[in-house]
Amino acid sequence: MTIRSPFFIIDEAISPLQCEQIVDSAEFIYLDVDKSNLPIMTAKHTELSHMLIQQALSAHQPAIEQHYQAKFAHTEPTRVLWSDQTVSPTAISDNSVRIKDKWLRVHNRDITALVFLCDYNDNVPFDGEFEVYGGKMEFPSHNFGFNPIRGTMILYPCDPHFTHVFSKIGMGNLVVSKTFIQLDPPLIYSPSNFPGSWQQWLEHAI
Repeated sequence: MTIRSPFFIIDEAISPLQCEQIVDSAEFIYLDVDKSNLPIMTAKHTELSHMLIQQALSAHQPAIEQHYQAKFAHTEPTRVLWSDQTVSPTAISDNSVRIKDKWLRVHNRDITALVFLCDYNDNVPFDGEFEVYGGKMEFPSHNFGFNPIRGTMILYPCDPHFTHVFSKIGMGNLVVSKTFIQLDPPLIYSPSNFPGSWQQWLEHAI
């Protein structure tokens, strides 16, 4: 069996200084709220975040296209997302919504490039501005996840098979960026096209 990972991971895709610049450019002050007036993960777009993430993507674009066997057709503006301990974890699919127990694709997106802009830390000293306790990006369908490592870029399919949730934050702030990419030809996800366990995937994800 040939292992093919649905993930593509780039360590140190952007520098710690660039992470700080992106976070500062977003100027987060207050979280958005839902219809019940409960705080939710809040997204902003800034020109600086888009420029820095696009530079990182461009540097690795040939390898990413080879990995997914498709060309970049369109890239949406980068979003910077912020959450803290007041936000309840919510499952997210990046291109679909669940209606009456069925997934409905509502966005023309094939892969997501996520960048962690903070570091996981469960010890002291603790920097509440750029570190977070909690905030693990979990993929329930695959029973594993990623703790935040500042500057790491993780690409994965937008398909509902990769619905994810950020675990409850105990302290600090979780800040990530997401850039949605449309491929040509489109990525039609099938588990048979990406055989292997998540442990095997991660060995072949870089």
